[in-house]
Amino acid sequence: MNIVILAGGYGTRLHEKTNKIPKPMVNIGRKPILLHIVDYFLKFNCENFIVCSGYKSSYISAYLEKNYKKLNRNTYSYKSAEIKVINTGVKTNTGGRIHAIKEYLDDDFFITYGDGLSNVNLDLVKKVNKKSETALTISVGHPTSRFGEINIKNNKVTDFQEKPKLKGWINIGYMYGNLNLLDYLEKDDIFEVDTMSRLLKASQLSAYKHNGEFFPVDNMRDLREINQIYRDKKAFWV
Repeated sequence: MNIVILAGGYGTRLHEKTNKIPKPMVNIGRKPILLHIVDYFLKFNCENFIVCSGYKSSYISAYLEKNYKKLNRNTYSYKSAEIKVINTGVKTNTGGRIHAIKEYLDDDFFITYGDGLSNVNLDLVKKVNKKSETALTISVGHPTSRFGEINIKNNKVTDFQEKPKLKGWINIGYMYGNLNLLDYLEKDDIFEVDTMSRLLKASQLSAYKHNGEFFPVDNMRDLREINQIYRDKKAFWV
């Protein structure tokens, strides 16, 4: 089984870091986000990774080659994992990145983003996919508000919640698909819009509801917050 990590975007909202390095290589503690994600999948005995790189792809390869064993032209050994780095183009959409690595997919596979951390139960995601018999199962979670929520009665504040979780569901990555998914995928697709729309129309899209933690590292404030969580030994993904 492969784990496909989408890691090719510009990361413009984290430009203080990404003007020099790709977003998935920004550190949490002393380790890139990318390897934190790899470590989490290793907990579920998922060991074969395909990194769909693009923007500053050579930085990822150079980092892995410098710090870990190189197995062949684009594959590296990290702990019990093999990490293959495939440059899928700088301007390629998310669906196009998956389309570009189709030849490496010969079984069911996970897909996730190179900037999102979670404690989602991957075994349950897989179980939902098998039970629903769909081409793709997405993990969905409750987004956290960027702002505090205040309740007021008769002009008096009755309650204040700092960044509460909202009621709606969002796609958090950590998706599980099978080879049938490739029939709904085209090379110019935005995966979350084009591909998923086709899956939806064909009743081939299911969801696993994750009520635990999810944290996308989108900007400098997020990066500072996730590093503080890590320093405080409250890293939910470890």
